Amino acid sequence: MRRFCVLETSALRLANREGIDTQGAIIDHLPPYRKPLLGPGDLTLVIDSENEYHGELSEVFAATNLPVAWYPVGDDDEPSSTMPKAFFTPGPTPFTVVMFNPTMIIQSSLEGRLELEVGGKSVRVDLVGDRGLAAGVEILLFGPDEHNEGPGVRARISRLALTGHCTELGGRIMLRVSWPRPSTGTLGNESEDSLSRVRYPSELHINTEFELITPDATLRAKDPVHIAGKLRDLDATGTELRMEGAATALVTAEDTVKATLTGVTLLMGETVLGAHAPVDV
Repeated sequence: MRRFCVLETSALRLANREGIDTQGAIIDHLPPYRKPLLGPGDLTLVIDSENEYHGELSEVFAATNLPVAWYPVGDDDEPSSTMPKAFFTPGPTPFTVVMFNPTMIIQSSLEGRLELEVGGKSVRVDLVGDRGLAAGVEILLFGPDEHNEGPGVRARISRLALTGHCTELGGRIMLRVSWPRPSTGTLGNESEDSLSRVRYPSELHINTEFELITPDATLRAKDPVHIAGKLRDLDATGTELRMEGAATALVTAEDTVKATLTGVTLLMGETVLGAHAPVDV
C-alpha cells in the first residue's frame, strides 16, 4: 500500500508528495480486516536492534520508507512551497495502519468541556474539534455480522481529537482517543440482530481510553472513562455525551499523577454518516 497524508498543525497544513510505502507483516485472510473489539495489548509493536518486528501483527500494516518530507499546502492540498517544512523521524515505522469493516461510520465535529483538578485547583477547559480538519470524533458501528460476538451493535471510537488551552498544564492541550488503546462500547439494547433493528432514541455507551496531550507530557487516563448519550437517530447532530462514574487520575508514562479528570461533556455537531469515511469533505 502507498499512503498520501495530510498533517494539520496550529500554524501550517502539510502534505507529503511521495507515497509512503506500507507493508503487511501477516495477512490471515482477505479482506484483511481486524476484529473491532481488540484489547489494548493486541497491537503492541516490538522492534529489535535489527529493525525487525515481533509480537501480534496480524492485519497490521507498517510504514517502511523513511524519512518522508512534508510540504506546505493550501486548504485544497495544492502545493504552496517547494521547500519541505518537516520530516518523519528516522526509524523503522512512523505509523501503522489497521483495517476494519464497520457497518456504519459516524463522523462529527465536537465542542466540549473538561473538568480537571490540577495542583489542588478545579479547572474547566473549553475544547473544540472540527470534523473537516480530521478532528472531532469518528465512531464505528458494527452489526452482528461484522463482530461475530452474538447479537447487538458494537461501537468503537476510531479517533477523537479536541484542542483547547489550559494554563495550569502549560498551554495548548489536546484530548485524544487513538486506535492503539481501543475505546469500545454499544449502541442499543444489545439484543438487535442488525444495525437496522436499533430503535431510537437509543443509548450509546463507550468505555473511553482518553489521553491528554500537554506541552510537557502525554497523560493517559489511568482508568477507562465511561461516556454515554442518547442518539435520536444515526445522524448524531446535537447528541450530548457525558462522563459517568468516578474521577480518574491522569498520569505520565512513568505513572506520575499530573492531574485528575473529574468531568467530560462533549456535544456532537455537524455530522457525516455513511459506510465510508472521508477525512476531509
